[in-house]
Formats: sequence, C-alpha cells, structure tokens
Amino acid sequence: MSNDSVETTQKVRVLDCSIRDGGYINEWHFSKEFVQSYYQALTTAGVEIMEIGFITSPGHFQDAGQWRHLTHKLIEDLIDEEQNLKIAVMGDVGKISAGDFTPAEESPINIVRLATREQDLDDAISIANKLSKKGYTTTINLMATINYSEEQLTNATKKLRDSSVDIVYVADSFGQMYPQDTKRLIHRLAETGKPVGFHAHNNQQLAFANTMAAIEAGAEYVDSTIAGMGRGSGNLPTELLLPFLNRSEKRYSMKPILEFLDDKIVPLREEMEWGPNAGNMLSGQQGVHPNYASGATELGLSLSQIYKLLPRLKGQLSFNQKILSEAINEVQND
Repeated sequence: MSNDSVETTQKVRVLDCSIRDGGYINEWHFSKEFVQSYYQALTTAGVEIMEIGFITSPGHFQDAGQWRHLTHKLIEDLIDEEQNLKIAVMGDVGKISAGDFTPAEESPINIVRLATREQDLDDAISIANKLSKKGYTTTINLMATINYSEEQLTNATKKLRDSSVDIVYVADSFGQMYPQDTKRLIHRLAETGKPVGFHAHNNQQLAFANTMAAIEAGAEYVDSTIAGMGRGSGNLPTELLLPFLNRSEKRYSMKPILEFLDDKIVPLREEMEWGPNAGNMLSGQQGVHPNYASGATELGLSLSQIYKLLPRLKGQLSFNQKILSEAINEVQND
C-alpha cells in the first residue's frame, strides 16, 4: 500500500448503523439486551461511532419499536460515558425538528444525522443550523445523491458550504451507484469545504467496491452494518470494512465483532432475511426504492415481470402501495 493510501485510510472514521438501518428488517424491535451486546462489541472493537436509531417527532411510525423513537433515558441506560464510542442518531427531515432535542450538554447524543431529499434540503439545513447552536455535531445525508442533476448538485453544494453543517454525506440509498459515480460525487461534495461521508447499499453487491472508491476519493466517514444488516439488500458489512482499514494501521479488533455475529446475528438470520437477491438487484439497476421489488414479489410477480415493471417506477424514491398497484396493472394489461 502506498503512503498516500495509508494516509487516506488513517483519516477514515467508521460509523456502524446496524440498529438504525438494520431496524428496517424488524421495525426496530430489537431487545435492549441485543443492543447492549452490540454496543459492547463496537466499543471493544474500537469502532468510532455507533448510530443507535432514530429520533422521531410524535405521531410518526407509532407501531415501530423503541429504537425508532429514541429517548434520552433509553440511550443513557445503554452507554458507558467513560467509553470513547460516540453516539449518533438519525432523523428523517419532515419527521423531526430541532425542538426534539435538548442542548447537547444535557444529552447522551453526540452526532445528529439528517436524511433529506433534494426538495427538503433547505429544511434540513435549517434544522442542522439550530442543532449546531445547541452543541451537536451535524451531518446532512443527501438521499439518492446519484439522482441529483448537475444544477441541483451545484445548488446543494453552495447551500451546504454556507451552512453550519459539520459533515456532508453521499448516500447510495438504493444501491444504484458504481465506483466512478462514487468518486465523482465525493469530489463534488468536497467542494463544500466540509468532511464528506459515504453510505452504501448493496443491491448490486457493490457496497464494498463503492466504499473503497469513496475512501480513495477522500471520504473521511464511512458507514457499515454488522452482517450488512439493513433495508433491501442491506449495507456494507462491518466485518469486511474493518480488516480493509486495518491494512494500513491495526486500529480495530475483529474478535468482538465475530463473537457478536456468532451469538446474536446467526440466530437472528434464522428468523429474518436480508441481503442481496435478484429483485433488489433489479431495483438497484433502475434506481427504484427496494420495496417496489419486494412488494411485487409478495404479490406473486416473477422476476421477468419485475424486470418489466421497475422501469415504469424509475424516479420513485419513496414507496407508495397505490403506485405499485397501478404499475402492476399496466404491466399485466400490456
């Protein structure tokens, strides 16, 4: 490995979001014991940041588990303040406000990440600016960044440069990006003058390749989940990422991660399924929300029918059952 590569990987910080993104597989109904074991595994492994779930304003996702509706007490009961592991939470813009947070000195939360669509970026920046005044480190995660036009990307870069946001994320929300896309977008968002992060999904089994490309392009924060646990085809597995980063400097211990895999993830996979499959691959190729492919599969459509269906849904960045039903009717009536 060249000296430049060593310096690049040494700057990288890992954010493990197993509970937050992995919650899509079970509606965030993890037990406290499961999350406590996960917290201890990350702490012992030396991972820098743990994203424990969502802060959500009242009235949203009422049937979801407690990791979708985090409280200070829930987090405080879990963490050891003497540990170096930083605690991050995510909020969906439109389902969160700065008023949902106390001042940072009263909170166990270190980092607030705001996931936003392009049309909601102004609201996201407004919330981030208020949270910065409260003392939090903030990130803006640009969902499905690959779908931004050049004009939208330029406007977003200017707005983020002028904001108090600390870190800007390229999010490959539907696993549709290729390494050359990743490098281009990391370089573009570096024009904000802020550290850039990367969040990969594995629809086309390119999460690892894209993350390596992001690091090579200068990303300083990269996301992963243990066993790739997450929505659709899931994310970059932490157990792949850490050995890659260890090549330049042994910073992470694999033993606690592998023990957590053995003790907690293997039994969980007997109950639930996630990871790459043909339907999610097709959704990644078309840049469509993965729930359209899984929803069509549940309704009995074959892969060839899903292949015909998904181009009609291109540009659908959020799932809508009515839109899926209408598109299926069109395909079946052709």
